[in-house]
Amino acid sequence: LHRISSLLANELQRYGMQGCGQSQIVPLITGSSESAIKLSKGLRKAGFNVLPIRTPTVPKGTERVRFSLHANLAEVEIMNLANAIQNIHL
Repeated sequence: LHRISSLLANELQRYGMQGCGQSQIVPLITGSSESAIKLSKGLRKAGFNVLPIRTPTVPKGTERVRFSLHANLAEVEIMNLANAIQNIHL
């Protein structure tokens, strides 16, 4: 699980995105409710179950999507997720 979490965090960083954390929950800060919603919708269309986390749940400017990872995920699934994120233009 730690390896998968690190892989996702590294891929997000490689694409210049502000992900944080090295646990099974990896948030990706989008910075606005609109971009969190857009990313969430795009990822759901790509087959990933991701919901936006918006104000007032988080402080304004730190809106995000949050990935809950589990040990049964394959590296290829993490890479597919990272590619899907990259292809959604925020």
